[in-house]
Amino acid sequence: MNRKLLILTQFIFWGMLYAQDYTVENAFPAFTFTNPVGIESAGDGSNLLFVIEQPGRIYTFENDPNVSERYIFLDIPDIVNDT
Repeated sequence: MNRKLLILTQFIFWGMLYAQDYTVENAFPAFTFTNPVGIESAGDGSNLLFVIEQPGRIYTFENDPNVSERYIFLDIPDIVNDT
């Protein structure tokens, strides 16, 4: 039992010792979103992204950090229950 506890303690210590700090970077600073719940690529080589918002909107825009325009792909907040 003591040996297992010692091994477990060593793993926890090594994990803390080698844990890396991380930073969050705003990839698209020109945009803000209301309760975003997903982001998807078009997957067709068009370099477009789709951001899904909980109120029932999907925006699309080019996958470029300097992009300044986005377009509403779907706008159905009246029929989506966001509670």
